[in-house]
Amino acid sequence: MQPTGAARVFIAGFGLAINESYDDYPRIVARLNDRWRIIECRDRVQWILQKRTAEARWTGRSYCRTAEALRRCCREERIEIDPRRHSLAIRVADMARDARQDSF
Repeated sequence: MQPTGAARVFIAGFGLAINESYDDYPRIVARLNDRWRIIECRDRVQWILQKRTAEARWTGRSYCRTAEALRRCCREERIEIDPRRHSLAIRVADMARDARQDSF
């Protein structure tokens, strides 16, 4: 069963529509722990901090356009993050942001 109201992304050439709340969403930036992850949204304009629900769905908790905002949201949610995973997530977010700024 598919969640209702969730965003979907079409993977060109594969004919697949993948929901941002699915485990196998293709734009996962980092898994912070078993219950939290960061994804890049389908339009590639922001990162979404998601929490896994009891129903095994990923739901958006924060929507961030900068690495600074992403760090703040992680702190505010008091997420227990493996230090190696946290630094990786922020480095990836910084690189993605820099790449987008260079393309404008």
